[in-house]
Amino acid sequence: MPDRYAPDTHHALVLIGGGGHAAVVLDAARLAGWRVDGFYDDNAEAPLSSEAPHLGTIRDITRDLPEYQRPILAIGDLRARLTLLAENVPHELGERFATVVHPRAIIAGNVEIGAGTFVGPGAIVNARARISVDCIINTGAIVEHDCWVRANAHIAPGAVLAGGTQIGRHTLVGVGARTLPMAKIGMWSVVGAGAAVTHDVPDRTVVAGVPAKPVGRSGRRSEDVEHAYRSRAITLHEDPPATQAEGTT
Repeated sequence: MPDRYAPDTHHALVLIGGGGHAAVVLDAARLAGWRVDGFYDDNAEAPLSSEAPHLGTIRDITRDLPEYQRPILAIGDLRARLTLLAENVPHELGERFATVVHPRAIIAGNVEIGAGTFVGPGAIVNARARISVDCIINTGAIVEHDCWVRANAHIAPGAVLAGGTQIGRHTLVGVGARTLPMAKIGMWSVVGAGAAVTHDVPDRTVVAGVPAKPVGRSGRRSEDVEHAYRSRAITLHEDPPATQAEGTT
């Protein structure tokens, strides 16, 4: 793991969320050397309460977070993540989000990873790949050279993005899914588990199968929530060239 993704010894980590994904992030953070002070969740009896102190509700984090603590969003569901980030995280707090990389992940030296992103155990991120803010590169996922994963996307366990693939904002690439090189997958889309993407996927489209074919729509986005999210101050990278679908939204 490159030194730039090593824990900040002057700060402690706090998790937002207390469910199953939070347990994965907690384990990775501790193995990487982070001091984890606890977690914020609206449920004080959340599963993580047996492993870390419960520090308060989600709204408490906007009022009480000390300067020495850095948060990371530890919720796996993309829509829940987006709503929470847009409605509960002020811009000045967003700038403090941590990047957590599991020590057994393999990260090329010339990769960009945005604030608030989590990279899980066994994941591989290869040369010149760009991972934007608030993403999840989950256990054993592979992001090949020159890929661009846009904000708040989730690359699920075992998924493989071939070289040059672009993933839109708020998109889920399911467990074990694959893309061909240079594939473009639009925003708010879902690639089903085990699917093989051989053609571009438009915005808000659900695809499944081998080869992947459209099987439905992923639902309407909230313009207000999307606008609030895009205005967050932690956006560190400009968007890549839009896919054909994203250029129309």
